[in-house]
Amino acid sequence: MSIHPNEQVRSNNSIISSIIDEESDDKTTSRRKVAIELVCRCGLALKYVEEEWKADREVVKAALSNDGRALVYTSNSLKDEEDLVRVAVSNRWAALKHASDRLKDTHQLVTVAVTTNGAALQFASERLRGDAALVTLAVSTWGLALEHASLQLKNDARIVAKAIASDTAAFSHASLDLQRNEVLAAAAGRTDIISQLVIERVTVDGLVLRDEQDEWRNNKDVVIAAVNNNGLALRYASKILRNDHDVVTAAIANDSRSLKYASKNLRNTSDIVKPAVTANGRALEYASQHLKNDLDIVRAAVTQYGDSLRYASQELKDNTDIVTTAVKQDAHSLRYASTYLKNDAHLFRHYAIARVSLKGTEIKSFHDEWKADRDVVTAAVNNDWTALKHASHELKDDKQFIADIVTREGSALQYATEQLRSDKDIVLLAVKARPEALKFAAGGLNEDPECLIAAGLWDASYGTTTQHETTTTTTMGNAKNIILSIGANLNVDDHTIPIISEHSTTFVTKLKNHPFFKNYTLLQPDAYVNSCDPDWTNMASTCRGTCNTCQNEDERKTRITHGKEEDRCCWRFLLHQNLEQGRDTNGFMVQVVEVDESTEEHILEDNQKIELEMAESVGIKIFRVYQDIYFGDVSPFDDYHIARLVERLKSWNHKNCVDMMESEIKLMKHYCI
Repeated sequence: MSIHPNEQVRSNNSIISSIIDEESDDKTTSRRKVAIELVCRCGLALKYVEEEWKADREVVKAALSNDGRALVYTSNSLKDEEDLVRVAVSNRWAALKHASDRLKDTHQLVTVAVTTNGAALQFASERLRGDAALVTLAVSTWGLALEHASLQLKNDARIVAKAIASDTAAFSHASLDLQRNEVLAAAAGRTDIISQLVIERVTVDGLVLRDEQDEWRNNKDVVIAAVNNNGLALRYASKILRNDHDVVTAAIANDSRSLKYASKNLRNTSDIVKPAVTANGRALEYASQHLKNDLDIVRAAVTQYGDSLRYASQELKDNTDIVTTAVKQDAHSLRYASTYLKNDAHLFRHYAIARVSLKGTEIKSFHDEWKADRDVVTAAVNNDWTALKHASHELKDDKQFIADIVTREGSALQYATEQLRSDKDIVLLAVKARPEALKFAAGGLNEDPECLIAAGLWDASYGTTTQHETTTTTTMGNAKNIILSIGANLNVDDHTIPIISEHSTTFVTKLKNHPFFKNYTLLQPDAYVNSCDPDWTNMASTCRGTCNTCQNEDERKTRITHGKEEDRCCWRFLLHQNLEQGRDTNGFMVQVVEVDESTEEHILEDNQKIELEMAESVGIKIFRVYQDIYFGDVSPFDDYHIARLVERLKSWNHKNCVDMMESEIKLMKHYCI
């Protein structure tokens, strides 16, 4: 039967008293011996000895040698004695708790304590709890000592691994970052943490499931997280889970194509397959043969993606309802129908409309009966207006049909019959949609004033008054005039019609539509073919718009006299008067210089050469705008040309229009000769 230390101490006190009574001649010496004898028997008896002995090195050392815990009763001065504290911690590691702060920061002393038991680390100084070597020693003997390591060392994978090797419970004291380390989590047996980390990974990218261990590819929670991110991750799930209804349903909800990786059993299950083909008809490819012959399943597939008809059973490829549904969704799916249904006119019409809706010019390969079908041709033209040239003659001669088309794209006028190209109503609709379309007009409508105005080639005053009235009005008014000089040639078939290039027409249209020119009057005298010169623009003709220069007495020519012109005035006379009027009102001439694509050089047509000579003679300001050419690539006039012209005009106006030198406008940023 063991004796409690306190009882032993009390017993020893009685012994001490009796010894002292017997040796009263030297009481001090005797009591010291007694104290030593007592603490040698029970170190904790130091608690009961007189205070003087608690500060006595010999007594204290004897007590600590017996029980290091006696350090708690030692005087404060001796708790700072390294040799005494070493005796204590060598005997009892916990004695370090009662050492002085100085000694708790002594590496050698603390090492003695943690060597005995790593738990002593809790009593070490903060500095030493951050000492890697000391902490490693501590956790090697007691893993849970990691709790008392510094934050930095709790984040040291090597130290944490040693702690876990000693006690897996130490994992809970690692840093939060290391608690997400799968190697350490595995060492600690924390599969719950590993599972969560894997789920987090596949939630970001489901396809990384392929790199996971079989354990996780067979984990339902992990696989569902993966397919929720990317349904195709089903491919990497275990065979068991690819046959799991919940997993496959989740995969298909994310990506219908994942049906491909479902088990054979589930690919034959209607409530799995139907949602897949409803979302993506292509998924029908992966359905079982049985379901490829299921009316509801196949209808759902071709409704979403007509081309999935290719995967239907032969029986359903001959089903009118199924094939019609497929063709309406994708005309090209008709190629997968049965031979009988491929020759069905009603179905082919759906096919034809759908096909030309994707590429209008495909109509050229159709039989004539479809080129005469209004709906088919309309669908083709809506996709590409040039498809009109392949339409039947009857449709090209249908006024309402052509009117609807040229209202949207004026250039389609060129494919109408000559009769409709000579129809003023049709031509007006065309040039309002695209001014350049005027060149396709027939029957003299090229020079019809109303058509010219609609195309933006004449100012409104030209179309609503006679030449005589126009000149008089502009002469009397104060508005600035712009005399426009653009290249023009007579129609080879009809010398009463001037032909203007598409590029010049574009320039004129943009000029008229720019808000800066709203207060200017645009004049183009050479839009009239009336001329004293039979060849219209023969440079050899001496006529330069004045009586002194014109020697032609042809009866068709009537000269301007006394500031007035007759109804059939020569264009050169009209130009001369416009130039003089423009000069006197700070007007100007804009000459458009196009590129001859055959020579890749800028040229002036004959009419422009005459106009330039006359303008220089009159002394009017000339702005010459050049078309762009870049390494042989000719570009059309655009808004940049107009904007640069406006800049020059504003500068000229700001300087009171005194500079009469010719001004050339070239877009130097991509201009090349």
